[in-house]
Amino acid sequence: MSKALDAMPPDASQWLMTNGPVHWADSYFHGNRLGNRTSHVAESFNGWILEARSLPVHAMMERIRVQIMLQDKLRRDGKRITEATAKLLQKSVSLAREYISERKEEKVFGYT
Repeated sequence: MSKALDAMPPDASQWLMTNGPVHWADSYFHGNRLGNRTSHVAESFNGWILEARSLPVHAMMERIRVQIMLQDKLRRDGKRITEATAKLLQKSVSLAREYISERKEEKVFGYT
């Protein structure tokens, strides 16, 4: 911890030493923890904007704005999945219809 404090600006390390860990350490926090959920939301968002992140700032913001507008339109239209996902789902359903289920045992089925 000493090396970490030495690497900090003097006013920050002084504040940490003066106030003690009860005021800044997560292990002393007794309230609701949202860190994991917040982290998952951030990871999901970062994955969603992956292509846009490599663009210049203005183009990135525009790409994200368009993505949000498209998602809002899908929600307004009552669609929960994109057209590409719907096509993939339809293909999977079509393939599954070709299978025939057979009872192998009392509670076991097989597919051919």
